[in-house]
Amino acid sequence: EGLVVGCRMLLERYSTSHEQQLFVLEALASLCGGFSFRKFCALFSRDCAESESAVAQAKEIKKQLEAIGLPCSLGISILAREPLSISEQKKTGAFYTGFRLSYLVSNQIQEQLALKSDIADISSGTGILLAGACECYLGKFPKSISEWVASHVYAYDLSPLAIRGTIAALSCYLS
Repeated sequence: EGLVVGCRMLLERYSTSHEQQLFVLEALASLCGGFSFRKFCALFSRDCAESESAVAQAKEIKKQLEAIGLPCSLGISILAREPLSISEQKKTGAFYTGFRLSYLVSNQIQEQLALKSDIADISSGTGILLAGACECYLGKFPKSISEWVASHVYAYDLSPLAIRGTIAALSCYLS
């Protein structure tokens, strides 16, 4: 999406493959969530050799997201999308939701959100709808967002790379 063009350029300047870009976005999630990126890498069996470089790149992207006022989770969700051609999108059915639609849908569920509400997206892609819901929940119950995401938010998708993007996006709310 247009808002994150500068972030995408930074991401592509340093990371040539989609997997490398996801690694940088996971580092960004650790900065936003305030948890150790090395522990995250260990938890998901990722090679930590390039973690310092990834964190440095993530810091630049975080500054850009803050400058445009986009929450990190939504930025990660947008940037984590697999680069697919239109024919690949048609073949796989992978069409991504825009962040504005995410806000619209999330605002419609805000009234129903309660401390123990469960939420699931059965075709989550990189988690933009869930990230939008988390932003609404954060506005209502800021002290319990971490527990809620860990216990009540569910994502399903056929693409392991999309789920990796969802994990990074939702990790922004975890410590």
